[in-house]
Amino acid sequence: YSGNPEETSRSHHVPAVANILPTSIKSFLIRALGRNRKNFFKTLKVYRETSIFIVGGGGLFYDHPDSNYYLLELLTKIKRAVKHGKKVILFGVGFGPVHLEHSRRALKDVLNRVALITVRDEESRRLVEELGITEPEIHTTADFVYFLKPSPPEKIEKIISTEKLALSSRPRIGLCLCGYSQNHPVWKKSLIYFCRRAVEELKADLWFIPMQTGGGFDDRASARMITDALTDSSHIYSVEGQYSPQETMGLMAHCNMILGERFHGVILSLNNRVPVFGISYKPKVERVFKEINHPEWYIRLDDMTPETLYDAFNKIWDVKETLDDELLRAFKLLESKAQKNFTLLAERLQR
Repeated sequence: YSGNPEETSRSHHVPAVANILPTSIKSFLIRALGRNRKNFFKTLKVYRETSIFIVGGGGLFYDHPDSNYYLLELLTKIKRAVKHGKKVILFGVGFGPVHLEHSRRALKDVLNRVALITVRDEESRRLVEELGITEPEIHTTADFVYFLKPSPPEKIEKIISTEKLALSSRPRIGLCLCGYSQNHPVWKKSLIYFCRRAVEELKADLWFIPMQTGGGFDDRASARMITDALTDSSHIYSVEGQYSPQETMGLMAHCNMILGERFHGVILSLNNRVPVFGISYKPKVERVFKEINHPEWYIRLDDMTPETLYDAFNKIWDVKETLDDELLRAFKLLESKAQKNFTLLAERLQR
């Protein structure tokens, strides 16, 4: 089920239908009578023929302090799938934050009925246990993205040429920022300060590399907010095109270090074995660094000031040439945990 079935089929060579399963009689009637009803009935047909319903991966199970509408919609789909006799598998998912007591009760009620749960970090596992979810057994794994490989070098070279990214003798810092954070009171000021000092003192070229360019958020807009405020843009480069994760990973491999705010910016850095310093705008970001036992490699957004961001990054920058073995160790650890997802899934399917 996909928000963009045509693109999913084209990119991944799998059948896809629209992710428009109804969660109420009202939503059923709206879709059954609407202009898109042909796609709706195609989705229902696939659902009826499905025996195993996989949810994931990703940080799917969370709410907001003032709303849990999204979470309840997802839980309703899971509950109905179980009711209709389908085996539901939560696959490489993240949990939290969960603010509302209503959300906690709903999670406990629904997820005790599923067939298999694998979570992508230890803190998700702890939250699941706190919620009172006891059936089935909870398995800690890792995000699937640790299997991702970059596009071929010739393809990356063409993108670098198209985007007019400099490959000079200066070191390169990739910035994978998050569009969600641009309204945070210290975010813009801290990033502008960082960019100025990185260009002047570290003598670095800065590549702004977006992780998300659709779905309601565009990281390129937040990058422009920073670059427009910089008086000297001679060593600033922004990736403006839309590229696949494999292509993005290939671009990041050309950097000497990454400032990663986006969760997958951090993961792709580790995949490349490129040193990374994280800005944790959500708990899932800092969980990666805790998992590899390097809490000094990130700063929380709420704790950040212009000085603390630059100084903490600079400590890692100074020793980046010595981190090859540690980055390889961290990647191998997470890759083996990611493989566990598929071992557990195979065991379950064989039953």
